[in-house]
Amino acid sequence: MPIVYGALGVTGGLFAYNLNWYKKFRSGVRVGDYLMKSSVDPKDSTGYFALDRTVKLYLREGQGLETLRTIRDDSRKNMVYSGLYFLIAWGLNIIEATADAHLSGFDVSDNLSFGVKPAVDISSRTAGLSFVLKTK
Repeated sequence: MPIVYGALGVTGGLFAYNLNWYKKFRSGVRVGDYLMKSSVDPKDSTGYFALDRTVKLYLREGQGLETLRTIRDDSRKNMVYSGLYFLIAWGLNIIEATADAHLSGFDVSDNLSFGVKPAVDISSRTAGLSFVLKTK
């Protein structure tokens, strides 16, 4: 159980983290587009003050809107991948639970034995291995 909860928790947390950064950079691109088109001073824009500090640094230092767009696109890609990993982990959890439910009635008592023995087939004159399951 800890492995399942860990896998789902980590992938879900990564999804939330990447979604949060994607939204921040998406807002930064929108505000940056507005500022570029309208030639408004950032100090007069209320949208600028609502941005995250990291996004403001990209806009202030002149690294440009293209850098913000690239980071936004990378954040979106990471968000999609982490969502996909969450779905894969969830699907593996379902498969494992189904297999466990089907094998719950399987006899694993000490009266069972499994062995591998060498075997010879006289009719075809070949040697091989035999898998033997004995019940006592």
